[in-house]
Amino acid sequence: MGLMDSKVVIFDLDGTVWDSWPWYARLLGVEPEGLASQLRAGKNIASMLRKEGHEADFQRLAETHAKDLALYGPVEEVLKQMTATGVRTAVVTNLPGWMAEPMLAAKSLSEYFELVLPWSSGSKAPRIRRSAQKLGSRPWYVGDMATDRFAAHRAEARFAWASWGYGEEDPEADRVLSDFDEVVTL
Repeated sequence: MGLMDSKVVIFDLDGTVWDSWPWYARLLGVEPEGLASQLRAGKNIASMLRKEGHEADFQRLAETHAKDLALYGPVEEVLKQMTATGVRTAVVTNLPGWMAEPMLAAKSLSEYFELVLPWSSGSKAPRIRRSAQKLGSRPWYVGDMATDRFAAHRAEARFAWASWGYGEEDPEADRVLSDFDEVVTL
């Protein structure tokens, strides 16, 4: 069964919808590779910002500079096509709402997602499950990390690995995507 048949697709954001790590590094004034290695090791950007005392500054920067985030390919066009054909979409991200929501709005993507469940809404697997229950079908979860796959499978969702993202190749993914526009072909 493909995405268009399943009618529910849930997206991760960082490394899946947009290329945020270079953007975070630029805003924080740090080397991209140093930040990337910390994030790849499982650190959460919001926790790092809070620990370093940058949370308030970064909230302001997220609101004013989110337009500079680089999207992975034709994201808006794909989301527009999906919603036009009746696919219901949501976001489950490890970003806090104070980051995710202004970032989605700045990229003109908010209107395409029926639900946005940020980090503050609990662990990822229960948020994926809650999204599926609210949207009414067994979803695909599109993400770039093995932790995304683990959460998707714990929530009994199918997992599509975004190979363009930050994570290593995931041999346990239900599907491998090479470009964002392949989301509609699952």
